[in-house]
Amino acid sequence: MYKEIIKHTTQPHMAYIVLGLSYQPFDETGLDAYYLATQEMYRQSYEMQNELRSKGAYARVVNDVSLRDLAFKSGLATILGINQMAMRDDCGSWLVLGAIETDDKETVASAKNTVVQKVDKCIDCGECVRECPTGALGYNGEFDATLCLRSYQCGDVVPPEIADKIGKRFLGCEICQAVCPHNFHVPSVPVPQDVADALKNSIHTIAPFKKLIGVNYARAKYLTANSITYAANTFNKDALPKLKSMTSDEKYGEMARWAIKKIESSG
Repeated sequence: MYKEIIKHTTQPHMAYIVLGLSYQPFDETGLDAYYLATQEMYRQSYEMQNELRSKGAYARVVNDVSLRDLAFKSGLATILGINQMAMRDDCGSWLVLGAIETDDKETVASAKNTVVQKVDKCIDCGECVRECPTGALGYNGEFDATLCLRSYQCGDVVPPEIADKIGKRFLGCEICQAVCPHNFHVPSVPVPQDVADALKNSIHTIAPFKKLIGVNYARAKYLTANSITYAANTFNKDALPKLKSMTSDEKYGEMARWAIKKIESSG
């Protein structure tokens, strides 16, 4: 865990503890390792918050301030990509950010000024722009979040043309990161067995994801459409009975019928 302490931007008696957790991507698509790292950041941030509170200090995990801005102000992040992701030399953009606001006297005394450190742009190779399957990125740093595959995976229904582009992804994308030269030195790791099992059975239950990625992400309204898409794009014939039971569903019926047709046409 990276940790930098900077002075509060508006309240001189307080400070920000800026956190960064690096991770390694999985070597197969499915569930991005980012979501597991985010859950670990959540756990460690709240542990740190509660430890400060036990000392009698005010402490709050920050969710209403730009974590990327704090990362650059603290020097924790040093590179800004075209895809607007914060990066470091040692871990590239495989980085989850967090922050805690506190008036703990020891922390405040060690805080640095909140000035933006040197920020290097990426090398402008444009690989992330060219490889984005939905055109969410532009060469001048434009980013349309509504076109990002991740945004489609956090809603209720996925259009068939987008579901095809999602491919064998249950949640996440990471294409723009995978093709980035700043990330080539970070090796991928095998998908953990509990993740692989959760993905295979996702059409039947999303319960295991509550432990893996947290209850906020692992809600039916977020993941039901993802489980249908994943079953279709992995040609999971074991999913057919469940999908057929969903064909008359008012919300997911069309997706279920699309998935059945795709699986059955795969031979």
